[in-house]
Amino acid sequence: MVTLSATVFREPTAKATLLRTIEIMARAARACTRYLPIIDFATELAAKAPRKDYFKQVQNIYSGFLRVWKYVREPEERITASPRAVWIMTLGKGKTGKGRGDCDDAAVAIAGLCMCCGFEARFVTCKPVNSPPGSKLPSHVFVEINVPGRGWLALDPVMEPHEDGFDNNPKMVMAWYFDMQGRCVGKREMRIP
Repeated sequence: MVTLSATVFREPTAKATLLRTIEIMARAARACTRYLPIIDFATELAAKAPRKDYFKQVQNIYSGFLRVWKYVREPEERITASPRAVWIMTLGKGKTGKGRGDCDDAAVAIAGLCMCCGFEARFVTCKPVNSPPGSKLPSHVFVEINVPGRGWLALDPVMEPHEDGFDNNPKMVMAWYFDMQGRCVGKREMRIP
């Protein structure tokens, strides 16, 4: 019997800075592109679309992710920070059943899956523009994928309706964009569902 605790890495982030958290996420997403089970899963999903239909390939990857993943609000802030953790915990492969996680876990997994198929990814962090004065860190993160011929496509399974009643009212947020090296590449106000 294999002990998972020795091979699954989840890094606490409650006291980490935003940049440190994004760096951990970016490192994990990049590492997914070197982890054979994730590469195989991603390419299998993308291959169901025509070779040059990049939008359909991303759509298939995202749909495949949604079939194996369930949103759970985590009591303590931790990031799935290794490709094996993404495979076992977020994607639910192995003996763990259905994958689960919160917004950062989903963002890492989706970015990693899409990057395995050659798509550029970036993380978007956001918080409501009317946040209380003391709130410094963004409260949500999702991923955008650069689809050739279409531009950046936001993939955010947390904002999809799910059973715990996450607030789906459209709101204005301040969004920060981060590349897969963990560098902030822009910010702007935007409306999210």
